[in-house]
Amino acid sequence: RGLDFITPNKKNISMYGKLFKIYKESALVLKEANYKLSAHESYKYS
Repeated sequence: RGLDFITPNKKNISMYGKLFKIYKESALVLKEANYKLSAHESYKYS
């Protein structure tokens, strides 16, 4: 039963694909927000 999760069937692959896409997008958004925040901070204290 534990092997069902590891075996790359089509359903699992599409699920992982969706999760990875969501993860990548949120990481990008976080990076951008972080960059804007640090730019704002350095501007404020300069």
